[in-house]
Amino acid sequence: MSFINIAKQIGVSSNDVNNITKGKTSISIAKKLGISSNDVQNILNSKTSLKLAKNLGLSSNDLTKLLDVIGEKGGSGLIIGLLLCQK
Repeated sequence: MSFINIAKQIGVSSNDVNNITKGKTSISIAKKLGISSNDVQNILNSKTSLKLAKNLGLSSNDLTKLLDVIGEKGGSGLIIGLLLCQK
């Protein structure tokens, strides 16, 4: 699936999707997830987000453990996957 197709599926620009894969935050993606752009950047940097953990029904400790396992590239995949599940 190309960035353009992913972007269409989740309702953001392909540039937003491209930036997320490069570890850069996006306000439009943050809004779609119901979290701040700082929270998105934390996930991309393998740091926890209390708001996202709560939205997922996880403790912040569990989200931290998940992020430790999947790493920074996994953080962008997690964000894109969550958005694709919301559509």
